[in-house]
Amino acid sequence: MRKLLSLFAIAAMTILFGVLSTGSAAAFGSEQLGCRVAPASIYQPIDSPSCAYTYAPNPTYSISFVVQNGSGTYSYAWSVPSPYSGRIINGCGSSDNWCQFSAGNREDDITVSVTLTQGSQQRTISADAYIAQWCGNYVC
Repeated sequence: MRKLLSLFAIAAMTILFGVLSTGSAAAFGSEQLGCRVAPASIYQPIDSPSCAYTYAPNPTYSISFVVQNGSGTYSYAWSVPSPYSGRIINGCGSSDNWCQFSAGNREDDITVSVTLTQGSQQRTISADAYIAQWCGNYVC
């Protein structure tokens, strides 16, 4: 009888621990917005909330932002500053975890934010991209 009660207690604790330790809300809050400027002379992973200026002179650049470390299903509300909101290449929609737009060859510090919604929870995260203006073969 003791063995049966012990087995029952272990099974009940296992089930209780499983119920208490699961759920998508437990992971909410670990998301990060990473960015990358391309082209660049070195590869920049999209894993930092700040992407430094590119070291490759080009008349236009592509800037990508990606929500990382998410768990579960989200809706996204992207905030892209003007004039970049009119230069969206891909993504940036309510079901897109990424946003990509073009930028010209001018010095600018661009902050993009996205509000994540999961169930009744909301969180806004942001990242910065810096573009250096090139004059010939050097930064102006």
